[in-house]
Amino acid sequence: MRVRLTLSFLVLIAVFGWFITRSISHSDELMKVYSHEGQQHHIRLALNTFMINLFPCLAIGAWVIVGRTLKPLRALSKQAEDSTAVRLTSPSSDAEMVELVGTINHLFDRVEASAELKAKFFAATSHELRTPLQALNGYLENSLSQPRSEDEYRQALVEAQKQTQRLTILTNDVLLLHQIQTQPPSTDEEASISDSLKLVLAELQPLFETRELVVATEFAAGVKVAGRQSYADVCFRNLLENAARYTPEGGQVQVTLVANKLMITNDTALPESIKLQDFLEPFSTSKGLSHGATGNGLGLAICGSAAKANGWKVTIQSEKNQVLATVVFPR
Repeated sequence: MRVRLTLSFLVLIAVFGWFITRSISHSDELMKVYSHEGQQHHIRLALNTFMINLFPCLAIGAWVIVGRTLKPLRALSKQAEDSTAVRLTSPSSDAEMVELVGTINHLFDRVEASAELKAKFFAATSHELRTPLQALNGYLENSLSQPRSEDEYRQALVEAQKQTQRLTILTNDVLLLHQIQTQPPSTDEEASISDSLKLVLAELQPLFETRELVVATEFAAGVKVAGRQSYADVCFRNLLENAARYTPEGGQVQVTLVANKLMITNDTALPESIKLQDFLEPFSTSKGLSHGATGNGLGLAICGSAAKANGWKVTIQSEKNQVLATVVFPR
């Protein structure tokens, strides 16, 4: 790289000097002053000699300047090759070099954080998959260990089917989460919030009735925002389904859409130690609260990812024996 830069610099200077020399040596004004042919010859000879002597000086200067310019980059490259280095330090006090090192370190931090999140997700996924697989294997081994009656075999098959269904749901949710995170909507897509809420409320009506919940709604028709419709359906379905499952029987769920904000409130008293915002991370809910509800801990994570893909923001907080989930849409 140093050789290429030096040669490029020299070629540029040489071409520029050649043009200057030729321009001066052939200048009409100069020739008028020195009209004698011998004088003109001496002028051309002096200019050519000047250029011949100037070229090696410029070569040495270019080599030194380029070397001083590339020296901090070489030092930075050696730091990056060191596997034990956590962060890079600026080898120079130049503002440009300090800014470059800061940008690289910020990129390293983002890559490290992303890798850490992926490692945690894979570890949690492996754990969640292992549980039903072990249960399934246990039921099958126990059934085959000795002769059983027809009812005992049937019971074992029923339990094995439950674990298989659990595995299927978990696998589908993991694939859906991956799809949302890797396939963002295009900028011209539009989602109807009103239509999505009507669809989800209708789908969850049997669950509301089973738990004897009072559902109050307040939203206008025709409300549309930027985003993918299917992601909106997934986000609202998971929020409302969680509200229905974690609300005590006979409680109330309130759905309100005002301006660019959707608020879903449900009656649930929670300990102050529980950080609801953490439930937007994969498998968080499987570690904490449970009011007889079942799930694999991916519902709210899928909701958060769907909202993020659409450019929305989801927050969950607890106040006055209620849980408030808020989705903010861009204006």
